[in-house]
Amino acid sequence: KQWYQRRVRGGMEDDGSLWHVEENDVHYPGQRFHLLQEKIVCERQSDYQAIKVFEHKKFGTVLTLDGCVQCSTYDEFLYQEMLTFLPLCSVAEPSNVLVIGGGDGGVVRELLKDSRVQQITLVDIDEKVLEVSKKFISSMGDSLNSDKVDIKICDASVYVQSCTDIFDVVILDLV
Repeated sequence: KQWYQRRVRGGMEDDGSLWHVEENDVHYPGQRFHLLQEKIVCERQSDYQAIKVFEHKKFGTVLTLDGCVQCSTYDEFLYQEMLTFLPLCSVAEPSNVLVIGGGDGGVVRELLKDSRVQQITLVDIDEKVLEVSKKFISSMGDSLNSDKVDIKICDASVYVQSCTDIFDVVILDLV
């Protein structure tokens, strides 16, 4: 990932507190983002990325991929709703929706709120993100268990090139 150079550090302070520190000098020079980890809930390494879930006093449950914050239960709805409802409002009958990425389940949860959506295909390359979300971030991950959701674990570019289905809406939930 040379195109996206970042340093992610975590360190224990003198008082024993453990901090999540995110720094990206390419896109945000001179800035650092710190969150005090109340408790590390899960740390896993997949074939694609490091996955960590921790608890924070204000932001609730926080999901990071390769050390970069993806979402927190405190404010994730802001991102999920905008990413979901703007495209849905631009289509008269969005019955069949493709979501690329979005393994945390937040976009799928929002799609399920719209009665016009009958089928959701979620394509994500990393099954472990879905597993972690279902287990530790149920407010988003539980939506992945819906009968309306067809999950494909594969490279999205390969899927899209070979897919013959027609989708009314395509949502890219990639960071």
